[in-house]
Amino acid sequence: MSVLGKNTEEGRKKVQEELDQIHSEFKNLIKLKRPSIDIEKISTGEFWLGSKAKELKLVDEIMTSADYLTSLYQDNKQVYFVKYERKISFLEKLENSIGLSKETVIDVESSRSFLGLSKKTTNEEVIAKIKQYHIDNSISGSDFVKPPFHKVVAISYLDAIVHVNVDGKEEYEIMNIKSGGNIEDKESELVKGFFNYLEKLDARLITFNWTFDKL
Repeated sequence: MSVLGKNTEEGRKKVQEELDQIHSEFKNLIKLKRPSIDIEKISTGEFWLGSKAKELKLVDEIMTSADYLTSLYQDNKQVYFVKYERKISFLEKLENSIGLSKETVIDVESSRSFLGLSKKTTNEEVIAKIKQYHIDNSISGSDFVKPPFHKVVAISYLDAIVHVNVDGKEEYEIMNIKSGGNIEDKESELVKGFFNYLEKLDARLITFNWTFDKL
């Protein structure tokens, strides 16, 4: 059969023969695995879900995976938990190492001003209160402080030559990895210097979810 060309009666007949053969093989497999089933009754092209499938003996039980594992425990059978770890590529390792580096800290002064706290309030108290504010005002109850209350203290960057291989995938020749900024630098100076640097390059930024987005 063709979706573009002309379909002949001979072609239709050939396709039907192949479908009938597949259906017959499927019925034979069901009869082999479940001999108590009335194969002609269930091989009509219909399908059944849940309790009806169990009634027709197409399935043995209906349960969640948790129920199944619990039943094995109750029968004193051994249950092994296996965790498969995907091999992480060099680029992913690089993204994670950069993304996980703490390049921002809680901006104590912005938090102090937002919460209306006095200068007598210690930095530790300010941090505790801004975290509690986020706990009280987030749906999830997370103490993760939102970006406006973070202060940039360092900006990391990577110099690399991007090559495209025969599969169309990018490969990176790492030239340099650095973190810019000194402990005395103001946040405004760091950000200004960063964007001045970007103006000279075809750059990419690492987003909050640590993937590369080209600018």
